[in-house]
Amino acid sequence: MSDFFVFQAVEGDHMAVGILGISNVQPLLLLIQWLPELESHDLQIFISNWLRRICCINRQSRATCVNADMVIRIIETLNHHSALHCTCAENLIALLGSLGSQSMGSEELLQLIRLLRTEEPKQAHPYVIPVVRAILAMARKQ
Repeated sequence: MSDFFVFQAVEGDHMAVGILGISNVQPLLLLIQWLPELESHDLQIFISNWLRRICCINRQSRATCVNADMVIRIIETLNHHSALHCTCAENLIALLGSLGSQSMGSEELLQLIRLLRTEEPKQAHPYVIPVVRAILAMARKQ
């Protein structure tokens, strides 16, 4: 399955993804959107790990993903946290941190902070620690 999406995301020889980078982000955005709908946690983890690696393979790929509003799509997917395995969410947050270190707008940062709100004021959201790590990674790279 991942080979199909690599083929769709890269122009030319998909074996050269490390050299060419991503040229078509749409299949990857669909994968991110579909993650909460996947019942298999193993598949969620596999795809989210694969997305993290392929989208961050080089600077050009990160820039392409940022320009395609992948950060917002990741945050929207993370809003379905009850349907995501915790490792899948951590992979997405790591991807978010990597893309955010490339470029993150104020609206994206605001949505990320809103993601951490809970109904119970004394109960921390499960993403607090990974999101803080991602924000610190972004700050280090700035």
